[in-house]
Amino acid sequence: SVFGIVVDPCAAALVIIATILLCCGIKESTLAQTIVTAINICALLFVILVGGYLAFKNGWSGYELSDGYLPFGVNGLFAGSATVFFSYIGFDAVTATAEEVKNPDRKSV
Repeated sequence: SVFGIVVDPCAAALVIIATILLCCGIKESTLAQTIVTAINICALLFVILVGGYLAFKNGWSGYELSDGYLPFGVNGLFAGSATVFFSYIGFDAVTATAEEVKNPDRKSV
């Protein structure tokens, strides 16, 4: 721990990598984002396909639906809302940056 704060080495490495990419330029950052997005989509498709195959092969044993309108309570509601909020902030930052650039077609992508 540094100053009583636990430092996550993976998070620090990701921040350093993202900083280096952003310093290289927007085209390189866009390429890296495209690659990471493709990997995420492939991983998601893998989980859906393998999970669906195993679920339909073995049945849905042990799966129970939650009761009520808020099965995880107010804490679950706030946790989901925070996730959606911070996901949206990233998209909003890109559009706000494009508005400030004189020629966004050439400078943003």
